[in-house]
Amino acid sequence: MLSASSLGDVRRQQALRQRRRQRVWRQVLMRTLRFLVTAALLLFIVGPLIWLLLLSLKPSESIFSAGPFSPTLANYVAVVESSFFESLWHSVLIDGGATLLTMVVALPAAYAIVRQLQHPFFRLMLTYNLAVRVLPGLILLVPLFVIFRRLELLNTFPGMMLAYQVIGLPIAMTSLFGFFAEVPRAIEEAAIVDGASRLQVFWHISLPLARQGIVATTILVFMMTWTEFLFALVLTGNETVTAPVAILDFIKYANVDWGSLAAATVVLLLPSIAFGFATGRAFIRGLTAGAIQGE
Repeated sequence: MLSASSLGDVRRQQALRQRRRQRVWRQVLMRTLRFLVTAALLLFIVGPLIWLLLLSLKPSESIFSAGPFSPTLANYVAVVESSFFESLWHSVLIDGGATLLTMVVALPAAYAIVRQLQHPFFRLMLTYNLAVRVLPGLILLVPLFVIFRRLELLNTFPGMMLAYQVIGLPIAMTSLFGFFAEVPRAIEEAAIVDGASRLQVFWHISLPLARQGIVATTILVFMMTWTEFLFALVLTGNETVTAPVAILDFIKYANVDWGSLAAATVVLLLPSIAFGFATGRAFIRGLTAGAIQGE
């Protein structure tokens, strides 16, 4: 017969094995749950894109059928033969110019506000920027339309660049505040003691140290304006219409050309997807730079 101590050791080993099995099953359950959640999120995000791509490859007679179909590029040919690519070029010009204009204004403005927050004027500017940031775009659109009509900026490339700068500047400045705040003041003060001007400190020290945040902010502003619809719908005309508005040409009064509409949407999304893949790492590094430096 087993002694009391031996019986206790056996029970402890059984309990230990039981806890190990429970731990293994718990790990398996958590991994399975994470996999299911990740798969559901991936399907939720990628599913509509796959459906859109398949729709763009369907012939007109198979648009609403759920069965197999023979892929065709007829819808993309229709998009090429339309004026959509001209509108796409308008989007490139307007969004590129607006992004450049926004960053040229946002960089010195954000830096000045961060470094002069003790001044009442700069605190007021910070409050104003945050207030404009949360305003619906429609509130800004009506006065912009009136001002642009009087200044004859409607249906012009400079007018659209200014309009996108108005909506992009608060976002850019809000993003840049945190990055400039992470730049050590001691380095700037040492440069000033050595005879550098505030402009030289900004150009040679602050901008290089915040470059990852600047890259991330530039990407954010461009991606935001690339698919903007409301301002472009109201402020552009035939000479400056952008791609998101030009997609409406495939929606007729009597019917909707679903295949060409899907193909145009795919073409509009391709630059965003390609740009995201090309600059995704820089964007993520920029967004996480402040958190890493703050540790």
